[in-house]
Amino acid sequence: MAMEARCYRGGENRTRMKELQHTGRDWAAYGFMLVFILILVYLKFTAGKL
Repeated sequence: MAMEARCYRGGENRTRMKELQHTGRDWAAYGFMLVFILILVYLKFTAGKL
């Protein structure tokens, strides 16, 4: 979006703008982070009750 806002026009010997795509590894990392955060929240609220 920043490149488009600056009226970027690709041409010979110029860097091309490539949109990133989510892969399976990205979704796995998101899932891992979510589980990790949920564990931390669970431990925060149950730490003194065990």
